[in-house]
Amino acid sequence: MTQHTPGPWEVDHDNNEHKQWYTAGPAHLFFRYNAPKLDQEEAEANACLIAAAPQQQATIDLLEAEKADLLAALEDALSFNEELASDLERWSKAIRLDMEHQKYLIAQAKP
Repeated sequence: MTQHTPGPWEVDHDNNEHKQWYTAGPAHLFFRYNAPKLDQEEAEANACLIAAAPQQQATIDLLEAEKADLLAALEDALSFNEELASDLERWSKAIRLDMEHQKYLIAQAKP
């Protein structure tokens, strides 16, 4: 990914007879000649969206890091659950064997 100019970026605009532009950040990122297809409101909305890009990228980066941490925690939990299930199976078998042995001893003790 290419690097962008660090924010914060702000929206500014200038109108003259021949052209209109919006500055979103330290450079002119949105520039246009007066065109009937793009109205003032849409042009300002586009400039605001462009100006929000650094904060949006920072949020995306933070969410990606959180996602990585959560996935690692999930992997750990799944591994622990597999170990626990294996332990429970061994304990269950041991308890059943012990119960059978106890029944055998009780049966042997009866006259």
